[in-house]
Amino acid sequence: MALAPRRLIVDLRAIPVVDAAAIAILLRAHRTLMQTGGRLTLRGPVSRVRGILRLARLDQVFDIEDVDSAEVVGA
Repeated sequence: MALAPRRLIVDLRAIPVVDAAAIAILLRAHRTLMQTGGRLTLRGPVSRVRGILRLARLDQVFDIEDVDSAEVVGA
């Protein structure tokens, strides 16, 4: 965040679940980026994480990018 990127992509494909602390960190990063004209994108959250984001209505806050299921995690 110190570099003030215009876009930050957080790849969530290998993350099976997020807790309140993780969500707080993502929200803080989102707010910081928005203040400087940047954007935070969550890439490829698994269905469980996507469900958590939906329940908290954070799917309306974050940019969420779907990924082709044929892509290999870590490639």
